[in-house]
Amino acid sequence: MPAVKSHAAAVVLLLTLGTAGALSALGPEHLEHVWLSGTSPDGYLEQTDYPIEAVRWIRSHRGEVGTRLYNDYSYGGFLLWHLPGEKIFIDGRMPAWRIGDRQIFQVYVDLNREDAPQLALLDRYAVDWGLIQRGSALALALESHYTWKTVYADPKVVIVRRRE
Repeated sequence: MPAVKSHAAAVVLLLTLGTAGALSALGPEHLEHVWLSGTSPDGYLEQTDYPIEAVRWIRSHRGEVGTRLYNDYSYGGFLLWHLPGEKIFIDGRMPAWRIGDRQIFQVYVDLNREDAPQLALLDRYAVDWGLIQRGSALALALESHYTWKTVYADPKVVIVRRRE
């Protein structure tokens, strides 16, 4: 048994040294990001592409957005976590999902075509507001469409609302 304990201790020591070496190689900036993500998650998220600023705005202006959200695919899981109870349009779990004869991921692709977003799909799903990456083809199409208005914008995203 002492040989097994000594072997286990050596493995733990090697793993610890390997991890310390890998973290050291990543540099102090990486360690600062890791620390910030644990101690101040919102501050950390402000430095990423995730729309934490828009989420804060939604929380304090919930009455200014609709009830049927369209969101970009890359924000789905983030929104599930930061806006619990909000029904989202799509997230990373959904590419293969089918609901009856509808394939949600294909609808998402059609809405995000660079050449001509298929805006009528938003009517089909009764979408009345959206959180969309700023500058995307869909965002530009909705911002310039007479039935939609921008209610929030920052460097990361726009929030649009269907006009009443």
